[in-house]
Amino acid sequence: PPKSGRLYVLRVIRELIARKPDSKGTNISLALERLLKTVKKKSVIFLISDFIQKESNYPHLLNLLNKKHDLIAVRILDKVEKSWQFSGHYMLSDSENGESSYFFASKKGRDAYNEQSEMFYSEHTKICLKAKVDRIEIKSDEDIIKPFMSFFKQRERVLSKI
Repeated sequence: PPKSGRLYVLRVIRELIARKPDSKGTNISLALERLLKTVKKKSVIFLISDFIQKESNYPHLLNLLNKKHDLIAVRILDKVEKSWQFSGHYMLSDSENGESSYFFASKKGRDAYNEQSEMFYSEHTKICLKAKVDRIEIKSDEDIIKPFMSFFKQRERVLSKI
């Protein structure tokens, strides 16, 4: 049975990080649909992803799930995905689908990449705000515990005022 407390939360986080995924692809809609069908009791659900994908149905499902449960979107941010600062020729490989593409990082190419990255980032933020989903952002090159701890401290302050 689920437990509470800081040590239990840290243990769950460690287990999630160490877990090897069943597949490499991301399908947020499928995960949300499965949660809607299987989780009957009101629960706290952490949806962990980079949220870099275009899906038509996921905002609607996010909203539905958040109405039934306490949904928290945990976004993993990689500084290279957020802002490309390098110049030159690169072979980029998508770890989810295995596709590779050639990329020349000229100033124009970097600007286009950074613009698209900002679009994905702001779109995810808008989707979560509209669905009233709480968010935690974790930078891949920083400690993962601090964002969780500050989230829970902030939530505790909000709940203590009610």
